[in-house]
Amino acid sequence: EEPQLGESEPGFAERFFTIKPLFEFESIWTPAEGLAVGYGSGVLAIRGTNAVPNYAVGAAPWAAFLPETRVVSVGRDVPRIGANAFEGCSNIEYLTIPSGVTSIGGYAFKGCSGLMSVTIPSGVTNIHYSAFSGCVGVKEFVCEETKDSLFRSVDGCLCWKYGEGVALVR
Repeated sequence: EEPQLGESEPGFAERFFTIKPLFEFESIWTPAEGLAVGYGSGVLAIRGTNAVPNYAVGAAPWAAFLPETRVVSVGRDVPRIGANAFEGCSNIEYLTIPSGVTSIGGYAFKGCSGLMSVTIPSGVTNIHYSAFSGCVGVKEFVCEETKDSLFRSVDGCLCWKYGEGVALVR
């Protein structure tokens, strides 16, 4: 039987990644109840139903692996990406925020200098102005647009929609 995300008994993360292997993981953390994070072979995978917590600079449990991380995979049921969560993850090139995420915290992707393209779903309602600070390589933000979406892409730039106008976010 497949474990349900949100279980908190000991070994939950290990069982989840063993039953649902994405990659071979070198390290696994459970930074919050209902959240499991695994790292291996340049891939950082986050699964669960809880938010990725806010962290002080360099304090995420997986921070030591971020310079070598090439892929960040956030599960569709994770509702929020907290502050400084992936700061300094300089080798990822493409980032697709999953549809379940509604909020991206300050400096969440700060210094991800290799990042070239970011895709943001229509359900995102809050992006801190500094979320992509120092992402000097970003050429385009792709926003899924619906009549209710709050963000849109204008000439590859991330903009916040208000009324009939837009304001530049980054």
